[in-house]
Amino acid sequence: MAKLTPMDGPIPGENFTSDTRNYPWHRPPELTDLNKAIEASIKQMTKKQAAFGLLTALEAGVTVSQAARAFVISGISSGKWTPDFAILLVGPVARIIQTMAKGYGIKAELGIDPDKDTPTMADFKFDPDAIDMSRVDDATDAVDPDAIVAEAEGKKRKGFAAPKSVTNDSVDSVQEDEGMI
Repeated sequence: MAKLTPMDGPIPGENFTSDTRNYPWHRPPELTDLNKAIEASIKQMTKKQAAFGLLTALEAGVTVSQAARAFVISGISSGKWTPDFAILLVGPVARIIQTMAKGYGIKAELGIDPDKDTPTMADFKFDPDAIDMSRVDDATDAVDPDAIVAEAEGKKRKGFAAPKSVTNDSVDSVQEDEGMI
């Protein structure tokens, strides 16, 4: 066993001279358009192997929100999108997962009930014979990319993120209130 000495560590400031593009998340993201990212997500999740794993996890008790978060975080770590873009993408991804579960016949929990216990590793017992692979195809066929993209485009933002229309009347009323006129 080699003995470590205090001089074996990195030189102070060495991280400032290293290449910052060592990791995928240090480079510009592959996807910056929400519609293209949704389509890429659908394509990735409906591959037979990915759908098998996803549906197995949902049957084992993983919630839709947990699966969606895991998917978008893996996209961040592989450099597909940024963390703030993942926040926008997690809703449509959860909808895709929910649609796949419904197509497979799984009653998947959304994960918004705080009284439910989160499954632990002891809850996951893999039985490959428990999944009917012919039904996996039915679940992936249930996903309609055009409907999901249209739903994402049609949603109106609410709250602080909602765009506000500015009219001359609203500007005049603010100016009068502030004594500017």
